[in-house]
Amino acid sequence: MILRTVVRRFDSDYERLLKLADDDAERIKVNRDTGTVWSLSEDRLTYELLAGIDAFIFEARSTYEILGKFLVTFCRIIFAQALTEETSRASCARRGWTLRGRRSYTMNAFCFFTKPHRGSP
Repeated sequence: MILRTVVRRFDSDYERLLKLADDDAERIKVNRDTGTVWSLSEDRLTYELLAGIDAFIFEARSTYEILGKFLVTFCRIIFAQALTEETSRASCARRGWTLRGRRSYTMNAFCFFTKPHRGSP
């Protein structure tokens, strides 16, 4: 629910940005032609968009962590099997999936298999 709220807020701010850009299209063209920067008439909007992106990244990572903890516990209780980074890698290898050198897998596995909130602030 929090992630949905963050996305809705960002979408609303982004719609405001698109409206401002549409209303100021001529000035943006001049800025592009002269190599200058377009400034928003709503100074706070820049920071609100930035805060929205930051909140999305934080909440998405937290959601991923919570899902990881659930699946590790679910496998342990329901299937009486440990779900670890090693068993995950072995399962991928049996299917022919190459993970070597994939930094995204290593980073995601760290969040997924570590103790709660150890991988994120």
